[in-house]
Amino acid sequence: MVPLECNHGHAHLPQHHVFVRLSSAVGLFYVDIEVLPADGGAAERQTVLVDTGASYLSLPARVLDRLGYQPVGTQRVVFATGATAVWSVTEVRVRLEGRERTVLAFLAEEGAPKLLGAQTLETFGLGVDPLGRRLVPIDAYLAQREVGRQLSLRQHRQGGLTACP
Repeated sequence: MVPLECNHGHAHLPQHHVFVRLSSAVGLFYVDIEVLPADGGAAERQTVLVDTGASYLSLPARVLDRLGYQPVGTQRVVFATGATAVWSVTEVRVRLEGRERTVLAFLAEEGAPKLLGAQTLETFGLGVDPLGRRLVPIDAYLAQREVGRQLSLRQHRQGGLTACP
């Protein structure tokens, strides 16, 4: 499906009602998400860069603080430059493609890009169509029961777990 351009530089995908702002680089694009306040109330729209190289959602700490979110821990961050830092993370309620999910989010420093990372995409069951510059539904995968049973039997024989029925 070809996105329909609006007069604000966004593309609208009618079947999903997602607004996408196109970047000049191939495969890079932005989507609008809604971040729900921690205490309920009206959601706040944020435009984020879809980045499958990033782990989590990343939003400015001031935005998440304003919406009532507090840090629940910290996580070491490795940047594209190779530099590292330790940033706070929180659990945030997000609406994307008509679905609501709770996802991990970095409380980013001022000036850091707003990113939608791989774990957030997987939580929503979404993948990236880089040529079409859009989000697409993906399947979730689980190990087959027989494979899991064989692994459990092997571990049991080695003195580990008990066998599954």
